[in-house]
This record gives sequence, structure tokens and C-alpha cells, in this order.
Amino acid sequence: MIKFTKALWTILLLCMLHNLSAQDNFPGKWEVQYKPWPHIPAIKMELAIYEPIQGMVYPTILRLSNHLFEGEYDFLLIKKDDNQLGIARNKYPILEKPFPLKSWMMYLNGHFELDEQSEKLILQRLWIDRFGIFMDGLYDDELFTHPKTFLRDFLYQVPITLERKNKIKEKHPREKEILGSEEIYYGIYDPIKVNRPELRISVLDEEKFDKDTVTIVHNGKIIVDKLPVGETMFLDDITLEEGNNYFAFFAENYGDLPPNTANFLIYTDGGDEPQYSFDFTHRSNVYATAMVAHFIYEKPKLEENKVQQTQKVLKDGDRDNFLIGRLQSSENKVLLKIWDAQQEDGDLITIHLNGKPLLENMEVRHQPRFIEITLKKGVNQLLFRAENVGRIPPNTGVVELSTKDFQRQILFNTDMNRSNYIEILNLE
Repeated sequence: MIKFTKALWTILLLCMLHNLSAQDNFPGKWEVQYKPWPHIPAIKMELAIYEPIQGMVYPTILRLSNHLFEGEYDFLLIKKDDNQLGIARNKYPILEKPFPLKSWMMYLNGHFELDEQSEKLILQRLWIDRFGIFMDGLYDDELFTHPKTFLRDFLYQVPITLERKNKIKEKHPREKEILGSEEIYYGIYDPIKVNRPELRISVLDEEKFDKDTVTIVHNGKIIVDKLPVGETMFLDDITLEEGNNYFAFFAENYGDLPPNTANFLIYTDGGDEPQYSFDFTHRSNVYATAMVAHFIYEKPKLEENKVQQTQKVLKDGDRDNFLIGRLQSSENKVLLKIWDAQQEDGDLITIHLNGKPLLENMEVRHQPRFIEITLKKGVNQLLFRAENVGRIPPNTGVVELSTKDFQRQILFNTDMNRSNYIEILNLE
């Protein structure tokens, strides 16, 4: 017979508390009904939150209905901590009848706050609920103007608190489509494979310094909490886990000049220049309150590692030539969009594809320049060479590469001693 000493009881109690704290309280069905007047049928909202990916990204179904409308939407909730879920901006309609809500679903931007004791989720809208912005579409069909107004007001300004109905212990039925979609952006970027476990992040404000504040979470752990975005700042010594690494970027506010304009620049594989940009000012993220980057790290074999180190820096004449990105394409046409994301200062660049000039002495401006390139089979090199350093060194800009397979933004940072290049593997 086991004798329960005080020490043993203490150990058992600590284990129980640990298990309770480790429980995920978000998955489940949550509901609310809104019926302000007895003679008007209620609006019903239901959230079905499914099992998370890496403990932090929750594929979710939102159902919204009343006696004249039925809608179902796929979207992502992103865990900031044990009590808060950020709401991804884009809610993709699976079903909407008899009319679409279009961009009205942006009224639900913000986050959900969990009240564990009462098992309730409380919607905390961000910014848009405090301004008189009414989006278009109300009068598209006069027959439905009244029910549209009722739905719009509910989404826009009614306090929303959902109660748990049950728990869910299964995957979202369309999880693979959400995570792997090439046509629909749910707020999570395509996975990026890296060869080294070290990663650096710099954060800058793309517009005026207006008290924008951000939080960064890596695989469920907060690494930066409510950071004011001012002058460019660096976060060093971030170590990736082997396998999947999810980084969630949260807009804690929209600052004094909405929206939040933070840009997160990622340095991988020991590079001195940022290879990737995750930007709240990008058209897909404007007024978003959360977005997710996905990095995959696998330990390379010794022989592969040696080859990668020799390929990291090549020569462009008398200049060092730094690799800033690797991409794969299943087609030979790629559209380039090139612009200056910071202050225009007269930067001039020349761009080469496989050793041949594409654009010479092009000024990098806020107004984007577009050019379509044709890839050869196999490996292609896209080179960015500075012709000057402008009024504010170094020579910098952004290139967005787009095909049917992907859309990727990469920053180039060049001067009279260094060029940048991107490798594109054409699989066609």
C-alpha cells in the first residue's frame, strides 16, 4: 500500500496543475445570438475552432446566419498567449447566400480574449470599430438593404461574446487546402526552407513613427511583447527548432496614423542582408492584426553544408555578390515589381538575368516598375548591381517576384562594393 506523504501530495498537485496549464482551451464550438428586438429574428454566429498547427495556428470556420442570410467562412486564428487569439484579416467565403458580405468581414479584425472561468470568447475589435467607416455594397440589391444593415451593424459595432458549446478534438476538414493554397492568402505565407538554425529579425516602421506597437511569437513562445516600432531595431540570436517554425507577427495597435505599418525583415543562412519581408503595409495585410511566416529548418549533411557555404558569396567583377533568396518555379515567366519602400533618394541600379542586362541605370522610386522575365531551364541568376548609393546610402529597394506558383518579396541592399543576387530554379 502506497503511503501518501506530504511531499508526494505536493508532487501530485504540481503535476495536476501542470496538466491543467498545458491544456488548450481554444478548440471547440463557440456561439452567440443577437436579438435586440422581439419581432426581428436573431443573428447567429458560430466559431468552430479546430486543432492547432504547432500549437499556435488554428484553422477556423465562422458561420453567420439569420432568417434571410447564410454564410460560412474559412480563416485563421493565431495564438498570442493562453488567453488571446489574433484574427487573420482574410475570411474566405465557402458559402454566402443570397448576397455577399465582401469586405465587411474586416469589421471583425482584432482579437478574441478568453475568459476561462465562464468559458467565453470576447471579441476585441481593433480601430475600425471606433470610426464611421461603412463599406460599399449596402444598396447593391434594394430587396436586401434592411437585412444587410442589420448584419453590418452586428459586425461593425455590437459587443460580441461567444459561449462554448462543446470541445473539438479534430483537424479542420480543409486544413491542407488552407495551408497549401496557392490562390488564396489566409494570412500565412508559403513555407521557406533554410539551411542554418540562426535567424535575425529587424523591425522598421514604413511610414512616420506614430507609436505602432507589435508582438512576435515563435512556435507559441513570445519573443517580443508590445514592442514600440521606431527606428530600425534588430532581434538577434533567434534559434530555429528542427522542422517547422512558425513566426506570428501581431499588430497591437494601429498607432496615431492607421494602419500599423511595421515591416519585419528576416535574415537567414548567416546572410548580411535581409532575404524576406513580412509587411503590414502590403495590400494583402493592410489593417490586418496578425500574419504568420513559416520557416523549415532541416540539418544539412556535411557535404551539402560545405557546398552552400561556398555559394553564399560570389563575385560581381570587383564586388562581393551576396545571395539574398532562392526560389523554385514550375513556369518560365516571372513578373518582377521593383520599388523603393523607404525614402526616395535617387538610387540607381542595373539588373542582369544570367549575365545579360535587363534594366540599366534604373531609378528606384516609390512608383513600382514592372518587367516580365523569361527563365532558362535549370538555375537562373537575377543580379542587382548599384550604380550609385543615392543621397542616403546604401542603395536599397524591394523586388516582388510573381508567378502562378508564388508571390515573394525580397529586399536588396547594395553599394559600390557589393551586389545582390537571387537564384531561381526553373523546373519547367
